[in-house]
Amino acid sequence: MMTLLAALLALNALLHALIVGRFGLSGNLPPAAFAAIYALLALAVMLAWPLALWAVLALTAAGAAGLAANLRRIAHDTTIERAILALDAVIALVTLWLLAAG
Repeated sequence: MMTLLAALLALNALLHALIVGRFGLSGNLPPAAFAAIYALLALAVMLAWPLALWAVLALTAAGAAGLAANLRRIAHDTTIERAILALDAVIALVTLWLLAAG
């Protein structure tokens, strides 16, 4: 299950990088930062670092909240952002399940 979570985090990093690649870095610094964050979280989960699951849960919640708050202000097509929100929900659920399974 940790491998699934790491794959979901890597996919999330890829989607964030896709936003930056498609629309440029100007005005897209938060997606660029979260692409790096999610890539590091995927690595942390794969290496089974202590507290990695809690970091995934906290940073995914913060990223989803920030994206949801700013979704209407985004000037370009938001299809990728909506996919990211759905993926964030799946990541949060998988992480909660792993934390509960302990």
